[in-house]
Amino acid sequence: MTTSMTFSLIHNLFKTSSNGEETSVQAPISKLLINLLESATDGVLITGLDGRVVAINRAFEELHGWKREHVAGKLLPWIPTHLIDEVNQLSNSALSGQSVDGHPSISLRQDGSYIPISLTIFPIANSENTHTGLVYVETRLITIEEQPRDKACSVESVRMKNMLMETENTYKNLVENAQIGVYLYQEGRVIYVNPHLAQIFGYTVEEFVFQNNSNLIAKEDWIKLQNEATSALKSHDSKHTFELRGTRKDQRIIYIEGTVTYIIYNGKPAVFVTCQEVTYKKEMEQLMLESAQRYRKLVELLPEPIIVNSNGTIIYGNISAVQLVGAKCESEIIGTSIFDFLHPDDHENSRKTIQRIMESDEPPGLQRRKLVKKSGDIVEVEINSIRLHDFHGKSVVLSVLRDLTEQIIEEEALIQSEKLAAVGKLAAGVAHEIRNPLTALRGFCQLLRKKYSEDYYYFGIMIDELDRINMIVNDFMTLSKPQISKFEKANINKILQSVISILETQALLNNVSIVATYNEVPPICCEEGQLKQVFVNVINNAIHAMPSGGEIKVSTTAKHDRHIQVTIQDEGIGIPEDIIRKVGEPFFTTKENGTGLGLMISRRIIENHNGLFVISSKENLGTTVDISLPIPLINY
Repeated sequence: MTTSMTFSLIHNLFKTSSNGEETSVQAPISKLLINLLESATDGVLITGLDGRVVAINRAFEELHGWKREHVAGKLLPWIPTHLIDEVNQLSNSALSGQSVDGHPSISLRQDGSYIPISLTIFPIANSENTHTGLVYVETRLITIEEQPRDKACSVESVRMKNMLMETENTYKNLVENAQIGVYLYQEGRVIYVNPHLAQIFGYTVEEFVFQNNSNLIAKEDWIKLQNEATSALKSHDSKHTFELRGTRKDQRIIYIEGTVTYIIYNGKPAVFVTCQEVTYKKEMEQLMLESAQRYRKLVELLPEPIIVNSNGTIIYGNISAVQLVGAKCESEIIGTSIFDFLHPDDHENSRKTIQRIMESDEPPGLQRRKLVKKSGDIVEVEINSIRLHDFHGKSVVLSVLRDLTEQIIEEEALIQSEKLAAVGKLAAGVAHEIRNPLTALRGFCQLLRKKYSEDYYYFGIMIDELDRINMIVNDFMTLSKPQISKFEKANINKILQSVISILETQALLNNVSIVATYNEVPPICCEEGQLKQVFVNVINNAIHAMPSGGEIKVSTTAKHDRHIQVTIQDEGIGIPEDIIRKVGEPFFTTKENGTGLGLMISRRIIENHNGLFVISSKENLGTTVDISLPIPLINY
């Protein structure tokens, strides 16, 4: 019996058996129906309206490998998952009176393989013409291998169908087993979800399909995704990317990245979405960002200046580096050349150092350089540099700098102290031995000057030189042992007035005027005699520095840091830069008859008063001495 004849008879018998014929007719028809079903070569399956299997024939068992007991009461078990919606639509069409005859499809066997079929569906009705179920008739499509040779005219058609079926099966397997989430969105609803996507959210496919979007995706992210899908459908754009936050079944927040692609599915526009979970990636990115921010803040606040340069151009400098070069903010140094801040004498060595770091990847060790500040001032620094292979994608040189200003001051102070100690030891060893002979020599010179009056002039010279030797010995004694000082309350203005009144006559003889400006200052705790000695030394030096005359300015000022500053400024010849650092060293003097001990003693006195003694000078522009003395916290 041909397939078309079987369909026609079964269809008519079903209609007859359910249209209320007489009982004597119904029995043989039902028996005939059963015989026809069992003898049909096409697979027949009957379901109720709920979709559950009521009966199958022998051909269906052979076609699919299932027994009746395997499928009874189940929901369309032979339909592949991705075609369930399509078969349901066809079933609804059959129930609504539309013909479903010979629809090409595929069917699932018990062993998991697929077979190409032609599907026909028609409804079963009772005596009241109410639908009670559906009949599915499957006709297996002939493959090329099964095609008789005398039907070559239809070989190409069958081959094309088989190729399409194989392609569909291949893509289905790829999608079903892909380790990436996939779903298909068409006409306002999701019509397919692969297992991996459901697994990402912690659901089975069946559970996932029935979830509300609000349970799966953050509201604002779902709106963005819908907008992307709508945009793809309207513009027919091939691809849109998206990021969203999702909520798993266990309420854990996850992050999803994917693409929205416009496609045509079953002749209609659809959106094909692929995505993957990137929660770990996001968490690592966040940790790295937080770590980078912490380290950047740490580097930013480090007290050591740090500069990063790429091919000699500064691309980063922390707060300490900005302050070191005298800039107001980082933007003033970013983009400038490191050679803008290096003394020209150090340019060549610095270039070689950078080249060696980039080529050998080995740190060169500490390098001493002269740094030129924005103001033009020069400061000694120590630089240690290394190579960073990936600083925002670049290979750069990171340099840590150390300002040596305080170290140099401390080194000079240490040298000065060692010199003082050496002078003290020398003084301790010879002062007492010299003083007694000097006293005797001076006494005998005075006696001989009276006895030999005609040589009075020569004896006077001898006495003056002996007094000079005695003065040097007294200076030695001052350096060789601590002086017992009695600190008392005193006014610095009155001390200066006393000193100036003594030196004013000497100043006038040298055509020098002393102009004093006394501002109101609080009293200090000091040894008045020692401070007078300091001011006498400094003002005397100022007078001798102006052989052609000039003006000495003396002023006092109370500073906000609880210090009184005394400034003594002359208009003399000044001190060359190359020797100003030596001023104050023992036995170093620019005066013809000086000993070089006066300023050393003065500096020591001021330091014993917890003050500062600073000399600044420019050649031919005069010299300034700033003396800073602390104001006591308790005004007694």
